[in-house]
Amino acid sequence: ETNLDWSQGHTVFFLGTKKAGEPSNAFLRHLSSHLKLAHKNLAPLVFDGYVVITNINYEAAFLHWTSKAAMEEAFSRPAGKAVAEDASQFGSSEQLVGHFDVRMNLQSLQQVASNDF
Repeated sequence: ETNLDWSQGHTVFFLGTKKAGEPSNAFLRHLSSHLKLAHKNLAPLVFDGYVVITNINYEAAFLHWTSKAAMEEAFSRPAGKAVAEDASQFGSSEQLVGHFDVRMNLQSLQQVASNDF
């Protein structure tokens, strides 16, 4: 296992909610199986980081790829398409806030971390 530098490569943020009327326990069960599927299908395709925060109503996730091109290539393959299709079965695409590239400035992060609050 290696340390991942999230300031390099391509990082995507995703925020989605459960579908209206879906029981929370069903949402969480499907989310759990979805995370396993994503790891199984995407890890071999240069998907190298996944941080998820969830509760009974939503999922917030940071996904890290070696590059934007690698991410696009992964989702063009059957394994990547299966992950996207699975996500659409339980998450509400209408509530998608967005996919965007996140760049971290390590000097700014270190400055914030060193400030006294």
